[in-house]
Amino acid sequence: MDLDQLRTKACRTLALINLIERSNDKCKEILKCSYYPIYGKPNEQSEMVEFQNRVTQRLVNNLKRTTT
Repeated sequence: MDLDQLRTKACRTLALINLIERSNDKCKEILKCSYYPIYGKPNEQSEMVEFQNRVTQRLVNNLKRTTT
């Protein structure tokens, strides 16, 4: 691998890590948000958390696949 390829791979890895962190933060925000208990449907908050967890898991799997 030359230097440009290493730099590109490192940038992709850092971008995936950033997306994973943002996805985790979004999940925490959904849990803290007062909208869902007041205005949302009964299971809407848990569905949103589950969806965000699936997004995070896909990103983690992608990161594992690209780093090995």
